[in-house]
Amino acid sequence: MNELSLSNVINVSLVPTASGLSEFNTANVLLLSTETPIEAFGQNEEFRIYRGPTAVGNDFGVNSLTAQMATAIFAQSPNILSNSGALIIGLKGAGESQAEALARLKQKVLFCGFVTTDTIANDIAANAAGDSSSAGEATVCSIINAENNKINFIVSNVQSDIEGAFKDIKDASFSKTRCLFYGGTETEAKIMMAAYVSKAMSTVFEGSNTTQTMHLKPLTGVTPDPVMTETLLEKCKTNGVDSYISIAGIACVFSTGANGFFDEVFNELWFVNALQTVGFNYLRQTSTKIPQTEAGMTGLKSAYMNVCARAVNNGFIAPGKWTSPDTFGDPVTFKNNIANLGYYVYSNPVAEQSQADREDRKAPLCQIAVKAAGAIHSTNIIVNINL
Repeated sequence: MNELSLSNVINVSLVPTASGLSEFNTANVLLLSTETPIEAFGQNEEFRIYRGPTAVGNDFGVNSLTAQMATAIFAQSPNILSNSGALIIGLKGAGESQAEALARLKQKVLFCGFVTTDTIANDIAANAAGDSSSAGEATVCSIINAENNKINFIVSNVQSDIEGAFKDIKDASFSKTRCLFYGGTETEAKIMMAAYVSKAMSTVFEGSNTTQTMHLKPLTGVTPDPVMTETLLEKCKTNGVDSYISIAGIACVFSTGANGFFDEVFNELWFVNALQTVGFNYLRQTSTKIPQTEAGMTGLKSAYMNVCARAVNNGFIAPGKWTSPDTFGDPVTFKNNIANLGYYVYSNPVAEQSQADREDRKAPLCQIAVKAAGAIHSTNIIVNINL
C-alpha cells in the first residue's frame, strides 16, 4: 500500500523569526594612539580590539603611554569588561587631525567612549569650541555632539584651561565632551583620565540599581591631584570639570554639573539608543506587518515602555513629581503615570494623522516623558541642642 503525504490534508509552513539588532554597547572605548606599535599591525589594519593590558604592552611596549592608559582602564573595578565592553586602539595617521581620525574610525568600528594619547595641547586645540568651530572647521567636540552614541573625554594639567577651553566647551553646551583636570604630569593626567573613563562606562544597564554617579568614586592606581586647592575646585565646579582629589584623606572623584553631570549624559545616551533598537526590532521582527491602527500603536508603545521599565529597574528614572509646565496627552494621566511609574508614553491618535503621513506609512508621533532619579552628592545638617 502506498502512503500518501499528509500535505494533501494539512500543510505546515514554518516562518522563522527575523533577526533583530543587538543593543549598542555603551562600554566600548576607542583609544586613538599617536604612538607607533612595536608589533606592527597587519597590512591596512587601522585598529585592534583588546580585552586585557598584556596584549597592548606587547604591541606598543609596556612603557608606552598607550599601554599605561590600557593598564589603568583594565585595573578599575568595575571596568568596561563588566558590561562586556572592549578597548579598541586605533592608529592616528600621519598628518591626520584628531577630527579626521575620529571621522574615519567611526565608520569602521562601533565604540561609545573616545580618548587619545595625544598631547594635552593638541587635545585642547582639537576640541576648542571657540576658534575652530567659528571658522567652520569640524572639531572633535562638534563631531561627537552630533552623534547620539558617542561621548568624548579630555584632560588637562594646565590650570588656565579650566577657565579657558573647558569653559568654552561648557558655554557651547557640548555636554558629550567631558572635561577633566589633574594637576600632575601629562602622563599622570592621561592615566587618571583612562581610569575615570573605564569606571564611568562600566554601567550594566540590564541590571537592577546599576546606574552610578562618578562623585566620590575611587580610581585604582591614581593618587589625588597634587595641586588641587579650594579655589581651583571652585573653578572646576563653575565650568563643569571633574577632578580627582583628597577629601579628609580619602581619594575620590569630585564630579560637577555645570556641563551636566557625567551620569546624566551617559544614561540619556543609553536610553536613546535602547529606544531606537527596540523600535527597529519591533518593526523588523513582525512576520506580517504592524497595522496603522491604535492596536498597532499599542504594540509599538509597549516596546518603548519596556525600555522605560528597564530604566526604572537600573535606577536611571524613578516615580516622582513632574515639575515642568510642559505636558502632553491627558494632563491627569500624564502626572499620574509620572508619579506612579516614573514615565509616560503617549501617541497622537491615528484618526488625526495627516493623509500624507498615512500614505507614507509613518507612525503617529510618540512622546515619552521620564522623571530622572537623580543622585545625592552632598547634604546639609542642622543640629538643635537643648541644655
